[in-house]
Amino acid sequence: MKKNQIIVLVVAIIGVTYKFLQGEKVSLGLERNKTGYQVVQNINDVFQVYPATVNEVIARSQKVQKELKNDVDVIIAATEKTKENQLRALDQAVSGIGFYIGVLELVHMVHPDKDVREAATAEYQVLNAVYIESIAGNKELYESLKAYNTCADRSTFTQEEILFLDELLDDYKRAGMDLPEAERAVVMNLKKRLSELSTQFEVNIAQDCSTITATQEQLAGVPEDFIKGLAKDDAGLFILKMDYPTQDAIMRYCSVQDTRKRFYKTNNNKAYPQNVSVLNEIVNLRDQLAKALGFKSYAELDLADQMIKTPERAWKLQRDLLPVTKAKADKEIKHFLSDLPEGVALTKEGKVFPWDLGYITNYFKKKHYDVDELVIAEYFPMQQTVDGLFKIYQKFFNLEFKTINNPEAWHKDVQLVEIKRKNGTLLGYVFMDMFPRDNKFNHAAKFSALPARKSADGLYTPAVCTVVCNFTEPTANKPSLLKYDEVNVFFHEFGHALHYLLGGTDLASQAGTNVKSDFLELPSQMLENWMEDKAILKMLSKHYKTNEPLSDELIDKKLSLLKLSTGIFESRQIWLGMVALEIFESGENKDSDAIVKKYAQETFDYMVFDNEGHFQYSFGHLTGYGAKYYGYLWSRVIACDIFAEIEKEGLLNPEAGARYSAALLEPGGSKNPNDMVHEYLGREPNQKAFLEKSGF
Repeated sequence: MKKNQIIVLVVAIIGVTYKFLQGEKVSLGLERNKTGYQVVQNINDVFQVYPATVNEVIARSQKVQKELKNDVDVIIAATEKTKENQLRALDQAVSGIGFYIGVLELVHMVHPDKDVREAATAEYQVLNAVYIESIAGNKELYESLKAYNTCADRSTFTQEEILFLDELLDDYKRAGMDLPEAERAVVMNLKKRLSELSTQFEVNIAQDCSTITATQEQLAGVPEDFIKGLAKDDAGLFILKMDYPTQDAIMRYCSVQDTRKRFYKTNNNKAYPQNVSVLNEIVNLRDQLAKALGFKSYAELDLADQMIKTPERAWKLQRDLLPVTKAKADKEIKHFLSDLPEGVALTKEGKVFPWDLGYITNYFKKKHYDVDELVIAEYFPMQQTVDGLFKIYQKFFNLEFKTINNPEAWHKDVQLVEIKRKNGTLLGYVFMDMFPRDNKFNHAAKFSALPARKSADGLYTPAVCTVVCNFTEPTANKPSLLKYDEVNVFFHEFGHALHYLLGGTDLASQAGTNVKSDFLELPSQMLENWMEDKAILKMLSKHYKTNEPLSDELIDKKLSLLKLSTGIFESRQIWLGMVALEIFESGENKDSDAIVKKYAQETFDYMVFDNEGHFQYSFGHLTGYGAKYYGYLWSRVIACDIFAEIEKEGLLNPEAGARYSAALLEPGGSKNPNDMVHEYLGREPNQKAFLEKSGF
């Protein structure tokens, strides 16, 4: 979208606002207190965090824009520059608009009302453009902060404030603020357009409601309870949506190859062709942006401020581990293909079709290990499991959880949890949106809203965020039953929420999960390891009918299986990491299909590549993480190292939890993550625990 189009969009929205708001009183959401930050003071404030109507979406956006303009004008106009009217004022300004951008991101991804979603999407795009114009690309603001830096008395700074100012000025330089005006204008326009494209990419994925249909016979092998929950079309055929519960049921259990194939091909083409031009333009403009800023590639720009620092190191991480993971994957595949289920055949070259792999693997596990994931799921009814996970979190982190009954939220199924320290300090609130819906974000994630703050006088300002999942809905006869992998997903995503709540820092810009992207996944991936402990599984599991925990025999079988497919899993992660890096290496007009195929054949050449598939157009990490998907592997290696230390102290030991939290969660982004990891371990991290845990 060109600059004049942005102006037209803003004018149009103002017109809509006038129409909607005339004579109607709407809630303007949270107000700032005397500290200059938004706060929640009671449960009604929590209910006001997310707007409920189109009117509120627009009115709050206008309020935020007005506040931001005032904030920035005051910073720039200050003649006697101080820490309060420069650093602190900027943090308050960024926090104010960042809060509402986070809120609108959630609303436009999950709200069931189409009008509210579309209003949130429009305002989300506007606020991102305003942020770029007013903060990230504001030359006068940069000059004001530079001038302050030359005269600031750093002896009065905390270490957090020093890091904040240094990183801020580095970010501005890396963003091209020292470029000549004409070149800087080009950078600004590129960033605005990229913000719009990223939003469109996400929206196209969320709003893809592709389905296939099938007869009862074409669903042979699929659990009967799942089939009973499926809707039918006018011809009486079952409708299969492209959500996680349906994908699991079809790809693991359906014995009809054609149904698996049709589902796979449809699922592998979500947001295609809608996102073809969008992704192509993102790749081209990111390359132009990097070159305009003096970088060889967008990958180099994207990684410059990360733990790993350079694309070369990211490539080396993956290249070094690929032979290890691939050797194990080849053994695993040979193992699985030694006993094929009826109706499955390999190609004449001995390769497996991608729509058969999940079915083959599940068949092998059931037959040779006597482990049925559906049987294990019966021990993890969702609410019981969530409550059990909360008990684990409460014990290890020394916290108290309280469920808020009947919260005011965007959907009747949304839950709300209040979390405090044992000493009574309120850390914050977590909304939970757990089941799939049409037009809802179809993965699992934590969405930020209000960051936690811990001021210099020790006052803690509580955080608010949302965890979104897509688990199987309950039926008339059964509660929602979570498969083992889904329990891991919830452990992981709620781990992000705890990081967000526990990471209260003096500066909101450094709070919670405002950390380096390749550190972000570390705390959550570390928590997944609890699911590999026998005592934890005993405590957490409870059969939905008998209330009995998993038997020792079933736990032992399941735990023995965890290393069975690690080669396949990690090879796939390396594939995704390489795809993301290659797409954002130097050059425009990339053939993303060729890149996806090239690294697929390099990382899992035992499988037929589907030339009709275009998965990258629904690979949301390409916008959110850019070239940084390697971060999952990077942070998992470190997470395993950290878990090995915690395991020595005890997985429910609150002293171990306190040491871990103080070192790696509570600082948020106020410390260098490389330093935090080194200080916690007392050494540099290594791959030993990761390799042992994965069975490499």
